[in-house]
Amino acid sequence: MGTIVQLTLIGRQRDSAGEETVTKSTATAEYYEKNGTLYLLYKEPSESSETAAETKNNSGDTAEIQKDSEDAAEIPKKGEAVVHNRIKYKDNLLEVTRNGTINTRMVFENGKEHITDYATPYGCLRLGILTHSLEIIPSGNSKRNSASPSIPTAPKPDAIPRNKVNELPHNHYTINLNEIIIRTSYSLTAEGQPVSDCNLEIRIKFPSITRK
Repeated sequence: MGTIVQLTLIGRQRDSAGEETVTKSTATAEYYEKNGTLYLLYKEPSESSETAAETKNNSGDTAEIQKDSEDAAEIPKKGEAVVHNRIKYKDNLLEVTRNGTINTRMVFENGKEHITDYATPYGCLRLGILTHSLEIIPSGNSKRNSASPSIPTAPKPDAIPRNKVNELPHNHYTINLNEIIIRTSYSLTAEGQPVSDCNLEIRIKFPSITRK
């Protein structure tokens, strides 16, 4: 089992008419690394309710769509269909795979277009994803490494055995684990037709262990 982290995804889409939609969702995810590859696993209800809505257009009006809370994303209601999500990052290549009532594998690679099927109970769309930029930023490092960034190694919360906690030399200690941010901007087409220009930010926040 990997490390349990707080995952936040913020997406922005601007269509050809200039209307912008912002979505934000949070979930508890399992994070682990294998052979230099970052993995995040989490699940969500197939149809999340909207708690707020906002639209941003040329007139300057704004609107935001915020999905269900962390708890709802982590533990769907009994009998509710779920979507299993996997985020994978390695060597400047980001993959977002969804399986369930939605099935797709979206690939983001700087300067390249990848074609994918986006299948839902209502039908299937052929999507094109042309990535303009992709970067990974560890917490506390403002330098953007879009060429070939390395994956920061995150310490585990169980790195200190429980029976050794009281043997630490300080009366107060805090272990602050990293926050990792992955950002990408891309253009989206459906069946070969332009749909929108998009930005996606993935925030991975590791837990902190504090003892006083």
